[in-house]
Amino acid sequence: MPVALSDLDVCINLYRDGEKLFDLLKAVIREWLESPWPHEQERADYAQELFNESLKIYQQYLNDAHEQARSGFFYARRSQDPETNGRTLRLLGE
Repeated sequence: MPVALSDLDVCINLYRDGEKLFDLLKAVIREWLESPWPHEQERADYAQELFNESLKIYQQYLNDAHEQARSGFFYARRSQDPETNGRTLRLLGE
């Protein structure tokens, strides 16, 4: 069976597992950033790069979701409830 470098790729769903990833990276950064050992400082620098890149990706996801909501991905459907005076917003598919 041939082996390719792509077999070593790891994908992390930031929506589902981002909080855990960020916690791990923060722990590595805190632990190794001030280490006297160069290899640990390099690991902390790499963790900082991953942390920053992950935050950028997640921010872009939030911006895209916000833009979808503003552009009509969600729609307003009038409620029949007289207490809300027909102003209840509902998501598509409700």
